[in-house]
Amino acid sequence: MSRLDIALPDSGTLLLFRSEPEYDFTVSARQSMRSLLTAQAQAARVVYVTAATTTAVQEAPQDAETYRAVPLAAELIMTGPDWDHPALATAVSDLSDADQAFMADPFKSDPFRMEMSTMIEHPRHRLGGYAKPVQGSVEMEAALQRQGNFEYPDPSLHEEAQKWISLVQIDSDDDARMQWGDCGCLYWLMQADDLAAGRFDQAAFTFQSS
Repeated sequence: MSRLDIALPDSGTLLLFRSEPEYDFTVSARQSMRSLLTAQAQAARVVYVTAATTTAVQEAPQDAETYRAVPLAAELIMTGPDWDHPALATAVSDLSDADQAFMADPFKSDPFRMEMSTMIEHPRHRLGGYAKPVQGSVEMEAALQRQGNFEYPDPSLHEEAQKWISLVQIDSDDDARMQWGDCGCLYWLMQADDLAAGRFDQAAFTFQSS
């Protein structure tokens, strides 16, 4: 790869906003996951500012939590789908029954997953590529946000999830004094056609924490 795998604008700035959502803890256990995902989606936005837009630096509100500015440098890497990503399930569907059983057995697969995880440096900030989830496929969560009528393990949910791609992933970062829950991570996702058309208002958002 010589460039990013997502169609970003050639110029301008992407602004990412996220506030602490208000959860409805009165809903039933069956609906709690959907309520959580909906609240998260409503508490985040992506705004694209063109290079021709006149802007000015603003002071943060006095009661707002601010983070330390950290200089970043980009490194082009190759990523792959996580263990719970629908694309991986599709890719390994032709494996032998023994290999499928290994992947489905947490007592065997978890040590393998943990060992693979140690090979990736922290913090895991990413632009494009595959997201690195903390608690399971973020693409599945995006699908549930937008198409809340799915039930596990509805195959249509996997199909919908594969339409979502990672836009930005912001990890907890000690240098920036950012801590999302317990070593959590923020994820913004989009569908390819919306991204190509610059419809950043259609971005989905989810948050995961260990």
